[in-house]
Amino acid sequence: MYASAEDLVIKTPLFFEGAFRRLEVDLGGCYKYAQQHFGGQNLYLEEVGKNISFAQEIGTESDGSRLKRRPPKTLKPDS
Repeated sequence: MYASAEDLVIKTPLFFEGAFRRLEVDLGGCYKYAQQHFGGQNLYLEEVGKNISFAQEIGTESDGSRLKRRPPKTLKPDS
């Protein structure tokens, strides 16, 4: 569970490290087939890399104001 949207973003790079390790080890680097298919470019990993970099900046700066969306702080439980 995450305490806030900022908390989720800050924890995303660590999550992706584990996910990427699974892609590499458990799935034998299957993501590389996309690179081969598209002539060496892997758009998925490029965009993920940009998002991870942004998440790291948010975490380093401790500035969630750069997030574009404003989710509700709390959700009201069903009555």
